[in-house]
Formats: sequence, C-alpha cells, structure tokens
Amino acid sequence: IIARADADDINHPERFKRQLLFFKTKNADLVGCNMLEKYKKLYLKKRIIERPNLIQILFKNPFNHPTVIFKKNKIIKLGCYPDMPFKEDYYLWIMAKFNNYKMYNLNKSLVSSFIDEKKNSRRKNYLSILSELKLFYSILVKRPFLLPVLIIATLLRISFLLLPNYLYMSGLINIFRQKLINE
Repeated sequence: IIARADADDINHPERFKRQLLFFKTKNADLVGCNMLEKYKKLYLKKRIIERPNLIQILFKNPFNHPTVIFKKNKIIKLGCYPDMPFKEDYYLWIMAKFNNYKMYNLNKSLVSSFIDEKKNSRRKNYLSILSELKLFYSILVKRPFLLPVLIIATLLRISFLLLPNYLYMSGLINIFRQKLINE
C-alpha cells in the first residue's frame, strides 16, 4: 500500500490510521478523502464524491491527489502515472474505474493545504489545455462510445481553465468548495 502526501500539506494525526482501517474494511484498491484549504482568510472544504461513477469522473477529478492511498500492485498493473502533465493522477483514476477498481473517498477532511492565485494559476496554462486534449484522446481510444460525454466534459474543463484568474478563483471558492469559516 502506498500513501500519497505532499510536503507542503498538513496531514491530520489520524489520517493514515483512519484511511487504512477503511481501506481494509472495504477491501478497497484506492481511498481518498476531503481536504481543508486555507485561502486568504477563508477556510474551504474541498469535498469529493464518496463513490464516484464514470460520468462524474469524466467531468471532475474524483480524488484529492495528496489524500490518496492505493494498492501498489494495482497501480503498476495500470502502467503507473502516465506522461500527461497536470493530468497524471486524473488519467490514472479513470483507468482504475475502467478496470473496475474499488475506489472510495472518506467523507472526512484529513489533509489541509494552503491555496492562492499563484498556486492555481500554475495549472492554467497552455500545457494544461494540451493535457486536457491528450486526456480526451487517450480516453476516446479506449472507450469510443463515450465521445458525446467526453466532448462536453472536456469543453467545460478547458473553458474553466481559460477564465481570468479572478473568475477562476471565484468559481473554485463559490462552486467547487464549501465555505466553512472566515478568520
């Protein structure tokens, strides 16, 4: 079992214990959880769907990457992380879903991080858009019947990346996050 953790994030003292217990109880292949993010004076909860279905996964990355634990042998079987800047983990989770891996998210925030415009603007560049197109093609080759959904999902994700930074951040805060408290 491999547990992901980013050096600049804060892991809840019980994170690994709680995730491993859940992992073993469900005989899971991959388990993630929610995250708390601090943005300026706001505390935000980055919620993830507990049991994402394929359509939900195609529209939004189903896991907070710094929170994931997974079976190493299962990820190796998928070919590990692909060469797809900004989308390596996303593509991997899609392939796991295609292979019927047991994937869950705990409805608990066990990792905290800090976000700002600079951190998110690094994801808003032409390489990220190219990676979206590469992701689209890679999925389409494996599952051509998903073409209509893929077109809509990819256009929405690219459109979001093309927003000016202030609209992008506003979307993250007001649509994709749950405000918890102000400092």
